[in-house]
Amino acid sequence: MKKHLLKLSFLIVTASMFCACDSFLDKQPSATSDAPITEVSQLLSLYDYVTNTYEYDYPGVYATDDYGVPLALYDASPITFGADQMSLYALSSEVMETTTGNNVWEYEYAKIFNANTIIASVGSVNGSQEEKDEIEKGTELVKELCAYAGKFKREPCDTGKLKIGLKCGGSDGFSGITANALVGSFSDMLISKGGASVLTEVPEMFGAETILMNRCRTEKLFNKTVDLINNFKEYFLKYGEKTDENPSPGNKAGGITTIADKSLGCVQKGGSAVVEDVLSYAEPVKKKGLSLLQAPGNDLVASNALAASGCQLVLFTTGRGTPFGCPVPTAKLSSNTTLYEKKKNWIDFNAGELIEGKKMTELTNEFFDFVLKVCSGVQTKSELLDKTELAIFKDGVTL
Repeated sequence: MKKHLLKLSFLIVTASMFCACDSFLDKQPSATSDAPITEVSQLLSLYDYVTNTYEYDYPGVYATDDYGVPLALYDASPITFGADQMSLYALSSEVMETTTGNNVWEYEYAKIFNANTIIASVGSVNGSQEEKDEIEKGTELVKELCAYAGKFKREPCDTGKLKIGLKCGGSDGFSGITANALVGSFSDMLISKGGASVLTEVPEMFGAETILMNRCRTEKLFNKTVDLINNFKEYFLKYGEKTDENPSPGNKAGGITTIADKSLGCVQKGGSAVVEDVLSYAEPVKKKGLSLLQAPGNDLVASNALAASGCQLVLFTTGRGTPFGCPVPTAKLSSNTTLYEKKKNWIDFNAGELIEGKKMTELTNEFFDFVLKVCSGVQTKSELLDKTELAIFKDGVTL
């Protein structure tokens, strides 16, 4: 956890270009003041104030993106705002809809809070050129962040708060009937307890996409899933790639024959749950249940996309083996016992026991307990090896 914090801290420091702090957070905001808002509860109070003051069905704030977040918060400068400074506009009922009792505004206000806190903390933006020794200054700021993080204490939390990413790579002929099936069973159990799971690697849904489409909660989600698949196919064709030549030499050596064969195994990770949402690349998870996420099949890129969308853990199934890990804990499941025995320094859990006669229910319970231990602080094999890598999905020309 400390390593992840240090890496995150470094990214924040780099993004802020080693800026000096000021007393921005020391002011006490109120519903009608122009002091900064630094807590989600204050933003919710502000929303209530605006709702009660102005007779609009769907109040929001002026100059926002599609989800109601003030665009000014994305500027690299401090900002303050209060209810008396806000103009209102009509926000569609679709954006304002509630899911599992959580209004989308609460989620958006959390984003405002995070942006406002970062902007407030950095104060005015000065480039690293302004510092005599940027390494010394950066180290000083990281120490401050670590001291702040050190104030937090572990406390019990509900399983329903978990958001788990589902990914496979280096699949073999057993993946679809052992490791992927086990992850699907786990996903169903997690969702039954109020949690969220996220399935990605869209190109490896090709040929099995109708299984997911038929489980969409609404017609709108069905159409979004159709677009998710077709847009990725168009992306392939745009660059002259075929959509049906996915299986790698390793996949074929492991017993996979076609993309449909591979895809039928891939979608097993989604279990039997209803599809509740379809997310764009790196879009934060908002709903409980199963979500589909736009990302390619590449192991690192897809796993990082899951992390960027808010997954606290990535479950990575493999039949051929890999030591990699993404910025969040990455637990690897082997589809066969041979791989597990050979690469115990890589593999966290053996799903190959299903071939050997262990019941799915029994192994699912064991695996669920394992996941809870990891989420409670037990390190995965990739963390013990200090294997964490970052890969971003890029498109177009790089100058």
